[in-house]
Amino acid sequence: MHPFIAIAKTGKNHWWRYVIGLFGIFLHLPVLFYLFLNYLRQLDLPAEVVNYYANFLYRASALPVLLLVIRYLHQRPPLTVLTAATRFRWDRMLFAFGVVLGLSAIVEAISYLTDPANYYLSLTWRQFIPALLFGVVFITGQVLAEEALNRGYILQAFGVATKNVPITALITILSFAGPHWSNIDGDKTVSMTYFCSFGLLLVVTTLLDNGVEVSTGIHTANNVFSMLIVNAPSDSFPAPSVFSTRQLTFDWLSVLTIWASYLILLAILTRKYRWRWRQVLSQPQSTVSIRN
Repeated sequence: MHPFIAIAKTGKNHWWRYVIGLFGIFLHLPVLFYLFLNYLRQLDLPAEVVNYYANFLYRASALPVLLLVIRYLHQRPPLTVLTAATRFRWDRMLFAFGVVLGLSAIVEAISYLTDPANYYLSLTWRQFIPALLFGVVFITGQVLAEEALNRGYILQAFGVATKNVPITALITILSFAGPHWSNIDGDKTVSMTYFCSFGLLLVVTTLLDNGVEVSTGIHTANNVFSMLIVNAPSDSFPAPSVFSTRQLTFDWLSVLTIWASYLILLAILTRKYRWRWRQVLSQPQSTVSIRN
């Protein structure tokens, strides 16, 4: 069994514990959500930005709830839902964040060169500074909560139950991509291909690295770039950004470009961390070492 999945067996894994755990995670702290929403409405921010910020805080607050579920309901160390290492490896998260931010900038620059008229400077300091400060804290918290839930809690739950890594990975990909279906304005096939590809990237890096640190860095960089660097009218990140596009052009060529950037990213990470693809994804995992 994969070591990141097997570490869940140090606690209690009855099916009803996961039902109760997920119920508590998804329905936690509604009062906090509405209090923060009312506070943001008093600030000089667009209504859609206010609603989005409130959702970020609500999602970020899922992390402490999840850690409490792991500690007291499953009776194992909370760290085990985040990594199989002896500590949370912040350096890996920050490295992945920097690489993805750089690759995103390159991809966006290529897009600008092909259609410069679609871009314009939208920087408003009065709105951008609060958004930047907010993003550093709560986007990271929201992403870490989402990674701990999808690539940690759900991956481990179904991994222990099925003892099948491909099936478990597929479940986490669908649990990540599925909620985005209702938010898609354009070609749903193209968009869902992207979301599934991104979900696949996140679960593969989690399995290769035995933890969610790298996937959290990737996911955070993706959200920060879309929220604060380049935004689009139909984007799911309606926040003050440095640049904006007049319309979101997302087609199969865009997907192919993103796939190419994923391959480059995986090559960089594989070289740096000496990931062993065949041993981790195809063979029994009992002898795979975990580097701190």
